[in-house]
Amino acid sequence: MSLLRHVASSVVMVVLIALAIGSTDSGSGSRQNRSDRPATSTDGPKHISGSQWFGCSDREYFEKLVGYAVDKDNEAFKRGLAAGVVAGNCTLFKNGEAVYTVDTAIFSGLVKVRRRGETQEYWTNLEAVD
Repeated sequence: MSLLRHVASSVVMVVLIALAIGSTDSGSGSRQNRSDRPATSTDGPKHISGSQWFGCSDREYFEKLVGYAVDKDNEAFKRGLAAGVVAGNCTLFKNGEAVYTVDTAIFSGLVKVRRRGETQEYWTNLEAVD
């Protein structure tokens, strides 16, 4: 139950930050901004800037969650993020966590990253990575 409380409190924090951002582009389903080639970071690891960021392995699901936050539908956002975390499709990043850039979708403000030592990749906001 402690893990569930931790996830729930993290989700609430993410919701508040997402609502504060408010102007994040939900991507409107366009795939033309996605890079055609896999990009790998040659600059070494980057770091997560802040503790309010989340990511999802599926870009469309990530954009759906951002859309809920932009719509200020907190309940849908919390439920969607919690379901994604439980299913292993989404994650909550920790402040200062080392990540490598895998792909970018600059015009939509998204970046795909992976944690150091892991192969699972997640889409998140470009602002999440320093």
